[in-house]
Amino acid sequence: ALPWRVDELWSFNRYIKEKNFDVVHIHYGYLGITALLGRYPYFLHLHGGDLYQNLNRLVLKQLTILSIKRAYQVYYSTPDLYNNHGLNKIRADADFLPNPIDTDFFCPRGDGGVTRNTKVLIIQRLDEVKGLDIFFQLIPHLVAKYPLLEFTAFKIGTMVSKYSDIPR
Repeated sequence: ALPWRVDELWSFNRYIKEKNFDVVHIHYGYLGITALLGRYPYFLHLHGGDLYQNLNRLVLKQLTILSIKRAYQVYYSTPDLYNNHGLNKIRADADFLPNPIDTDFFCPRGDGGVTRNTKVLIIQRLDEVKGLDIFFQLIPHLVAKYPLLEFTAFKIGTMVSKYSDIPR
């Protein structure tokens, strides 16, 4: 959709310049082109598709690589991007930084307990590269400690059969 969003990108850049932000943190690799067009420094936060998919698409590959190379700093939220998908060859100084969590909205309860039925939806592809083994090993312990927890995950990814029996 990038060609149809050029006006939107220019409006965004005008807004950035008017407000004189100290930090611009851009998610998704190819969108770094916005900052390049606006000529301001930016931090770039990569996700799985930025390398899994975009590096296999002619135009997006060029935009993504250029955006990665020119960013002030690069972060990646999917653990395998650095070694398994070539980020280390484009930006050896990239840092692993999982997606931020709004701690005002998602804050720990003061009593540390679960006092009512609580359903947890795991919004994540069930792929081996996502490091899910650690999380799924914790679920039985959480359910044992908090019996009112229920976990559900989307059945998407290469490891669906492995995780089909999520405890509760």
